Amino acid sequence: MAPAATGKDGEKLTIEIASGTNNQPNEQAEVQIQSRLRAIGIAVSIRNYPVNLLFARNGPLYTGKYDTEWSTDTFGPDPDNEALWSGKFIPPKGANTSWIDDPTINETSSAQVRTFDRAKRKALVQKEEARIHELVPAIFLYWENAYAAYNDDLKNYKPAQYIASSWNAWEWEI
Repeated sequence: MAPAATGKDGEKLTIEIASGTNNQPNEQAEVQIQSRLRAIGIAVSIRNYPVNLLFARNGPLYTGKYDTEWSTDTFGPDPDNEALWSGKFIPPKGANTSWIDDPTINETSSAQVRTFDRAKRKALVQKEEARIHELVPAIFLYWENAYAAYNDDLKNYKPAQYIASSWNAWEWEI
């Protein structure tokens, strides 16, 4: 076992990770994180909340009362990151629960939603993402692909990986 890592003033480094309850993949990931960090001397306590409390305006994320959190970002294939990363949207004004207020991120996230030029948007988003990775307020682990199975006689089914497989169910016919 590794010696305990120390934080400020030499105290043992202990962090808390928060997530939503009733999500087995998240809970398994938290246990893996806890195990891996324990191996290098960092104590991790797991504290999960019902999702309606975790994301409530008076819950841990929107009040900033958490150390780290494990959740799923819901960016679409053509992202609009402004509400999640711009300093203009720090709670209670929005959903920037990383509480980051960085001039580069603020400028790029705002500029990319004001242009329809895909090449310009791509460059702005890449600059923004590079800055996010530089500051490390979040660690992105994977992109989850969605798969759907359906019978050949289902007509008007239009799969959408981002929205939901049933987004146009009113148009389906058998």
